[in-house]
Amino acid sequence: MAEYWQPLGIVFTGKGMGDVNGVRFYDINGDSRDDWLWMDDKGKTWTYTNNRGCSKGQEGQGLTPTWRAGENRAEGAGPTHIGLGISDVRDQIYMAKAYGENVVFGGVPLADYIRIEPVPGSMGMIRYNIHVWENQGGGATKLRADGNRYCNMKGHTTGAQDFVWIHSTGYMRIYESLGGQLPKQSAILG
Repeated sequence: MAEYWQPLGIVFTGKGMGDVNGVRFYDINGDSRDDWLWMDDKGKTWTYTNNRGCSKGQEGQGLTPTWRAGENRAEGAGPTHIGLGISDVRDQIYMAKAYGENVVFGGVPLADYIRIEPVPGSMGMIRYNIHVWENQGGGATKLRADGNRYCNMKGHTTGAQDFVWIHSTGYMRIYESLGGQLPKQSAILG
């Protein structure tokens, strides 16, 4: 049943990381969905990416996000950002689009790791140094099923629907409906 607001219930539970002050919501991977991050007081961050859910059953379950633990290139599992090794910097760190590098899916820039460091100056003035680490990560932006479509691509007089898979770059695979028989791949367009 289509509604403007649909209750999803509990869609995420804490991972035992620490207090709520470390919780952040940022779109870290550029897919237009906010991801769940937990940051310690030194800036070390763990990321759980927000993917569209695929489960069926009770009303609303298909919209419930699937959360995937992020990894870092050096160590695999664990924190996605190693932090700064300096205590009490959590409130100085932000995830924002500084470099503005777009990913293919959605055309949304990735969120970079930014520290806005206050530096006391003369006459009570404060100067700010801005440190930026470019987000060069990838992945967790889409599910293979995001490209699934059904359409009468072959002009079947019966109105049969062909299966079409579309990559985020526009590359397509078309599987022709054979009216109850196994489909055959009939075209690859790019």
